[in-house]
Amino acid sequence: MQLKHQPTETLKQTPHIVAFLDFLGASEKMRAPAKNDKFLQDINAIYQHAKISKDVNPQLKIKIFSDNIVIAEEIPNLDNQNSVIDIYWSVENFSLMLYTAAMVTGNLIRGYISIGNLYIDDIFVYGEALLNAHDGESKIANYPRIVVDKRIFANAQMDDMWKNFNPPDKDNIILRDMDGELYLNPFWGIPKVSEHNKKKEEQFFAHVAKMIIKEYKELFS
Repeated sequence: MQLKHQPTETLKQTPHIVAFLDFLGASEKMRAPAKNDKFLQDINAIYQHAKISKDVNPQLKIKIFSDNIVIAEEIPNLDNQNSVIDIYWSVENFSLMLYTAAMVTGNLIRGYISIGNLYIDDIFVYGEALLNAHDGESKIANYPRIVVDKRIFANAQMDDMWKNFNPPDKDNIILRDMDGELYLNPFWGIPKVSEHNKKKEEQFFAHVAKMIIKEYKELFS
């Protein structure tokens, strides 16, 4: 039995790099009268910022549901190492941009970037890559960081990069955490946001530190 208006097109899943991002404490903020409206304005400002930034790369696909964000881009050639890494950089940079924008508004994000087959259009998103990214965000990221799935390196024939990765200096875009996971340096884009002005950088870090202390006290008070 078929629907009356059965689609004529057969949908196909293709290899994608996918990030699943989630605002921390969103449910609590939505339920708290004192925080509800501010959080709404914050996430709207972040999403509008994302919409403008996406214009730079129209190949990126973005789906937003409340406080959850899916960022995806198709890999043109899964057998080509440069193709996999180039698409990964694209999704990574956009994810970091959102992370920085969230911190500016006083919010924190947790996320996971993975790889796999996916179908995504203007209505819905479906596939293994989404499951990988969602599971990683909920089970591996654990706290405000965006973790990078080692399967991305395996697909790019770069397993040695994962195994032999050494913690770089603070200016590098990827860091290795205490649990062995690779994650995006949340402060990597701060110099650019601060227009490479040391005083502005210090003000931003002070803002973030104050926000984290405030959130911690509210969480455990």
